[in-house]
Amino acid sequence: MKHLITGLILAFLLAGCNINSSVGVTDGSTHDGDLSTINGSVRVGVGSRLNGNAETVNGSVRIGDQATLEDAETVNGSISIGNDVVLQNADAINGSISTGTGVSASGSLDTVNGKIEVGAGSVIEKGLYSVNGSIIVNGAEVGRISTVTGNITLQPNSRVNGEVLVEQNRGFGGDRDGTVEVTIGANSTVVGPLRFERDVILRIHESATVGEIIGAEPTYFND
Repeated sequence: MKHLITGLILAFLLAGCNINSSVGVTDGSTHDGDLSTINGSVRVGVGSRLNGNAETVNGSVRIGDQATLEDAETVNGSISIGNDVVLQNADAINGSISTGTGVSASGSLDTVNGKIEVGAGSVIEKGLYSVNGSIIVNGAEVGRISTVTGNITLQPNSRVNGEVLVEQNRGFGGDRDGTVEVTIGANSTVVGPLRFERDVILRIHESATVGEIIGAEPTYFND
């Protein structure tokens, strides 16, 4: 993600991409190659196949139900992923990322300033990362979760196959004020450790299963 801005702009300049216009793939159709624009949105239609990336600077990316693509990328905008979508990664700088149900991602969902929310039955193999946004997993399976200042919520029946990490804020003028809240819901599982490098409020449901807890004292609840 660290090379997203420069990589996108360079690719756009070399390819002579669209500027000040939106691009898309119509429902049920196939497009070979990237869909790229500056100052416009990208839409991947319902049931369509994009053999490339959906990418924009200053615009949103919208992916319809049952679509297939490689990566979804934006610098200033949100990424919305429909139900039963198959992709590799979704990356944003200033924007949220949300998925419907049954999404399959072989990579990760990453953003700097934005919320990440994953729908039920989805599998995000490598995991979720947001520097300054909350992360919500609604009964989905993810590889790992990492944040700096965002709250983390595992809704009931969620699973994390690796660690849950809240990092210390480094290189941005010191730690921000406020305490991060981490909630592990009923019948959820965290296989790896829960590791905290800054103050957190950690709440774990009594029916949840978690790995080693490092850097916090949990409060257990049963509602």
